[in-house]
Amino acid sequence: MSVADRERWDERYARYLSGEKEPAFKTDELLLNHGALFQGDGDALDVATGLGGNALWLSEQGYRTTAVDCSANGLSLLSAEAARRNVAVDTQIVDLDDWQWPGQAFDVLCVFRFLNRNLFDAMNDSLRPGGLLVYQTFNTNFLIDKPGFNAEYVLADNELNESFANFEVVVNDQTGSTTRYIGRKT
Repeated sequence: MSVADRERWDERYARYLSGEKEPAFKTDELLLNHGALFQGDGDALDVATGLGGNALWLSEQGYRTTAVDCSANGLSLLSAEAARRNVAVDTQIVDLDDWQWPGQAFDVLCVFRFLNRNLFDAMNDSLRPGGLLVYQTFNTNFLIDKPGFNAEYVLADNELNESFANFEVVVNDQTGSTTRYIGRKT
């Protein structure tokens, strides 16, 4: 990740720290709609967590949750909200391009609105057998409405199925401009 990317995200979250905007710690509907899958037993990782609404929810379900992001400001807001809710979230400022992904360390791995195909193998290796990969991001349909968007950051049809072929597919919804995927590592 470039320094400019990191600075851009820190600047975005600085508006919340200054009180200019009120942060919304939203849990994504994909998690909420499939909440029965998440029994709160084990370790969870929220990748590129941003403000960490999903990390907070996973912690509230009983997971030992780690939230990683490049933005110190975003993670500061997340830590304050976790303390307010009296839940534990381990926040780590990382550059995902250089981070040493721990092997078979997680039972749940969440990725929302982030795509770096070079990390797919590391994500796979970081999940324990039986672990859940929860992935949601734009697909090629997004380019219809946003033709100037960088096509490198959108998923092709069935790309997650192919990239995580050793997973049992639990959810694979590619309707609209967003792919919603949950797979269980076999």
